[in-house]
Amino acid sequence: MIKLSIIGNGYTAQYLSKEALKKGIQVSIITRNISNPKKNIHYFNYFDSKNVAEKLSKENIISTVPPK
Repeated sequence: MIKLSIIGNGYTAQYLSKEALKKGIQVSIITRNISNPKKNIHYFNYFDSKNVAEKLSKENIISTVPPK
């Protein structure tokens, strides 16, 4: 099974996760604020460095966070 981790939880992340789920891809979202969690998406707190580092080392990654 293909696994996708998306960094950020804004408009773009919501669209990408919805489309990925339609294609049977397992989706995780890494965010600082887990509000309004969606069904079938795994959420990880950005500050949980151990679990986030493990996910990022094993999965496909998309960052939707704009540069500062």
